[in-house]
Amino acid sequence: ALLIKSQLEQVKKRVDYEEVGGAPLLGVQGVAMIAHGRSTHRAILNALSGAEAFAQQHLEEDLTAAARRGEELFAQRAAS
Repeated sequence: ALLIKSQLEQVKKRVDYEEVGGAPLLGVQGVAMIAHGRSTHRAILNALSGAEAFAQQHLEEDLTAAARRGEELFAQRAAS
């Protein structure tokens, strides 16, 4: 029972909108996060922390580079 309770608490923490804060909005230049419309101050702070981590890890640049590589592969395959 304790094992299940621990696992359920971990799942709850991963899906709790206040804990997560927000999700990155892809397809825009720069770092943008989307948060729940009824976000509390805690959720907003967590979303800002997520945006900071997103920016510090240069994820936007990595995603852009990956998308470009995908476009190039698609163009090569279409040309052959």
